[in-house]
Parts: sequence; C-alpha cells; structure tokens
Amino acid sequence: MAPGPQAHSEQAYSLPPDKLAKARTLNKIRLTLGIAGALWSVAFLWWLLASRNASRLEHWTQRRAGRRWVQGLLFFAIFIIIDTLASLPLDMAGHLVSLNYGISV
Repeated sequence: MAPGPQAHSEQAYSLPPDKLAKARTLNKIRLTLGIAGALWSVAFLWWLLASRNASRLEHWTQRRAGRRWVQGLLFFAIFIIIDTLASLPLDMAGHLVSLNYGISV
C-alpha cells in the first residue's frame, strides 16, 4: 500500500530574518576564529622551533629523567600545557562570543 500524499508533504524550516542574520554573523565570527586559531598554532610552533625553546625543553627533560620514554612523556606533557596556555586568548574570545550570542552560560 503506497503512502498517501500527506506522508510526503515536507515543510522547509526557516529562521526568522533577525535570527538568520544573527546566525550568519555568528558563523562568520566562528570561521574567523577558526582560521585565526590555525594560523596562530602554526606561528606558535614556528616560534618554538625558531627560538630554540623546544630544544631547551628537550635538554631540560633529559636532565630531569633518565629513561627516554619518561623524557618523551615529560616533554609532551609540558608541551601540551604550553600549547594550551598559548591558545587561551582565542579560546576566551570564542567563549565571549558564545556568551554574547546566548549560547554559553
């Protein structure tokens, strides 16, 4: 038995014009923050290598731990902390945008 004509009637969902404009603006802001975050990550990693701070961190971990796997674990843990701290400004900007748009509390 074939479904009736009412079973296939679909209604398209659309936002009111003011909410649609707000959603588009939020999308542009999030896209900008995403691109800025990617560029910032590349610049930060380049800075770590160019300033030889990554090498200093490697030597520091070698003096603190004897086993190579412990050195790698310590280096990685400290690197994650430094990377997280470096990304905080953009993360805070994204959170402020979410607060402004009523997405976050």
